[in-house]
Amino acid sequence: MIVVAMIILVLCAVAHWISERDILYPPVVFSCLWIVLLMLVATSDAYDTVSDKGMAIYALGSVCFGIGSMFGSQSQFVKYFKQGSMEETGFTSTAVMMAAVCGMVILTWMILRMQTIAEDVGISNIMLALRFESAKGGGSALGLLAYPVAWLTFASIAAVVRIGENTKAKVITGVLVAIALLCQILSASRTGVGILLFGLAGAYAMKAPKNSYRGMLGVVAVFVGIFVLVASVLGKMNVEGLGSQSPVQAVALMARHYLISGVLAFDHVVQDPSAFKNGLHSFRFFAILLNGIGFNIHVPELVLDYVWIPYPTNIYTMYFPTYVDFGVMGVIAYTTIIGWITGLAYRAARSGSMVWCALYGLMFAKLLVSGITEHFIVSMSYWIQAAVVFTVMLGSRRGVERA
Repeated sequence: MIVVAMIILVLCAVAHWISERDILYPPVVFSCLWIVLLMLVATSDAYDTVSDKGMAIYALGSVCFGIGSMFGSQSQFVKYFKQGSMEETGFTSTAVMMAAVCGMVILTWMILRMQTIAEDVGISNIMLALRFESAKGGGSALGLLAYPVAWLTFASIAAVVRIGENTKAKVITGVLVAIALLCQILSASRTGVGILLFGLAGAYAMKAPKNSYRGMLGVVAVFVGIFVLVASVLGKMNVEGLGSQSPVQAVALMARHYLISGVLAFDHVVQDPSAFKNGLHSFRFFAILLNGIGFNIHVPELVLDYVWIPYPTNIYTMYFPTYVDFGVMGVIAYTTIIGWITGLAYRAARSGSMVWCALYGLMFAKLLVSGITEHFIVSMSYWIQAAVVFTVMLGSRRGVERA
């Protein structure tokens, strides 16, 4: 079945590439990602395998995502966004300067909070202590501080979208990005680091002409370096006995482990979804809202139980919430809708909307981690916050200054 699934994914990637001639086109990104993931699964002998049903779901998801993207990119809603402008839009440094100053305050507050957590749990490594406390509590141990940390990611992406050739603007943006990156590193979130870096790269690439991706390889190199650093600090280099491998082998094996863990773990969900039912995961955001006005609805935990693949993991790909809640029909509806939204965002970004350029940069990053966990419907409050930050910093009708 893996051969059939791979053929379907390759056909999807090729067909959508021919249609748009742009590697940033959502179904091209999505199909290519899953081709890589399934190739890694097929060549990883030390791990479990994926069932035929699991492979069918991955192939079906890519097909439905592509169909949704085609309709979204042709949607009439795009006409409401400002069309591409090659004129100088300027750079108002005040908002980004304020974000950088707030970032310094947030970073200081974060370090103090992490030191307090380390003292409470008796672990000297503040990153390890934060990770331990977050896992024990079922959410971020940073509490409300997790929100401004995310806002720094949004502000950094907005600054990169708006940046021109002004040296002062570049320096301020660089400082803001450095602060946001340091916050993500300290939070010990490799996914958070990836979303920031690839969000920046995706947004910047959307400013450029099609298939002009300066700096993308540099972003990948930086991400791999930080990925290994965080893994080492958290003591995760012992998976598969990586400590005995050469540095290059250790990095490659750790990256493979991180990329395929969710793909393999989701197969456990496919085999027995009832074992993972714990309320409606797909509507977690709405359950929290309703509980805030007096309802009493069970809210599923974000931190899920572990399964063995044969190594322990608790990440289950983007398909987890809708498949557990609604089965295959849920996957079809979910991937079609997400495809439509990302297709619309892509077209609006390519048409010149700065807000949508930033939003698509973030969506691009989220698509790249779709093999790890779900970042669209479960994290709806995240997207609302991102839209607010992007609109405040970029303005809803501004055009993109092409790089």
